[in-house]
Amino acid sequence: MAVSSMVYRLCQHGKSVCSCSPTSHTNCRELTLLSTVFHHPTGSRLGLLGAFPGFGGFAVLLFTPYIADMMGRRLGTAIGCLLVIMGSIIQAFPRKDNPDAMFLAGRFIMGMGSNISNATCPLLITEVAHPRHRGRVTTVYNTLWYLGAIIAAWTTYGTLTHISSDLSWRLPVGLQCAMPGIQLLALYLLPEVSQAAYACRIYANLVSVAALASQQEQALCR
Repeated sequence: MAVSSMVYRLCQHGKSVCSCSPTSHTNCRELTLLSTVFHHPTGSRLGLLGAFPGFGGFAVLLFTPYIADMMGRRLGTAIGCLLVIMGSIIQAFPRKDNPDAMFLAGRFIMGMGSNISNATCPLLITEVAHPRHRGRVTTVYNTLWYLGAIIAAWTTYGTLTHISSDLSWRLPVGLQCAMPGIQLLALYLLPEVSQAAYACRIYANLVSVAALASQQEQALCR
């Protein structure tokens, strides 16, 4: 029980993945203003650097349910984590002659992974968790968004105030790999619930509820 509880909480870092990424992006808008690599972006160019992950999330919006159903919740979550890690690495090491292209590409890829992970991870937790613990586990998953936001905010604050080089923005961008990395390591400690088995479980519950309702109705008719 203790081991399964620990694994649940490690995999719940999926919510921190989704919160760490946009918060770091928001803070990076201030950090890129101080970076000569991006030539001090302002106006619409700065807005594009901040909003581009949303385009990546929108690009996979229609395909995410099929990824969760056809590939499974666990594999879908792993794909999302890998995309976030890949996007973070691309963002952290853009080319000096044209940094915007790689930075925006990394943000687009990371937005895709964040959306996929945010769609598949809560399904996996809900299906694997014992019914007695399901409500608590899913509640903790939702509240972990704030953990990622706090970590990202304090990280960027520290690099902004104590580091004057390009590391001030490269470090928080690269650290976006931390939460999906933890989640990816713990992910395969959980079992994969087959959709057929889960559907049969739901069907059995519905049948039992319908039978109970029928018995109560017959008792009232008497």
